[in-house]
Amino acid sequence: MKIQTIEKLFFTYLLEYSYLFLLLAFLFSKAKKVPNYFIIGIYGLIFFSLLHYYDLIPNAFLKRYQYIYTFLEYTFLTALMFIFIKNVSVRRFMIIMSALFIIFQIVHFQITKKQKLDSVVIAVETIIIFLFILLYLRQFFKDNVTNNIYEFPSFWIVVGILIYLGFGFFFNILVNYIPQDQFDSYWHFTFIPEIIKNILFGMVVLGYPSPTIENNKKSIHLDIPNLDLI
Repeated sequence: MKIQTIEKLFFTYLLEYSYLFLLLAFLFSKAKKVPNYFIIGIYGLIFFSLLHYYDLIPNAFLKRYQYIYTFLEYTFLTALMFIFIKNVSVRRFMIIMSALFIIFQIVHFQITKKQKLDSVVIAVETIIIFLFILLYLRQFFKDNVTNNIYEFPSFWIVVGILIYLGFGFFFNILVNYIPQDQFDSYWHFTFIPEIIKNILFGMVVLGYPSPTIENNKKSIHLDIPNLDLI
């Protein structure tokens, strides 16, 4: 039991300070004017604060905290994807989907009771952001067929988001249906993909790979024949 407690504290503090690492990475970054890096720096500050002061939140406010946390997470991750995607029509689609998500979240908050986690909202958030990632990948492979995707900072940010949302997807869906003792025993393991995400974000903000590679490379669009039969 003592080992489990130490393990939980270790992952909890590691998660908290991985968000603080994002703020520090931005402050030490040589490319502070890059919009994505500014967003990541603010993202780190806000989520470090939300996690660090969680124990001070009154029980009566915990449900609101869950929904605010999910809303802010969706907002920051979508903002990053919005900057990566250049197509105007796709951006409009992202705005519409985001508006629908906010409406859904408000309605869900009003009609449901307090649970361990707002798992349905998180599931919808995950599916929507996965869709945005697919649109980003479609754009990349359409316009950069001669470039290596791993040379682009945006790719590593997308990988971080995929790891974070993908690894915790099924656990988040089932979390309200598992016994409390199992929740207490395994919940902290969901912090691992979140920490990996923050490490990747921090790596990008610190300039690995360099943002000049993505900004300076001219996209080469090849006229590939449309082979759709439908």
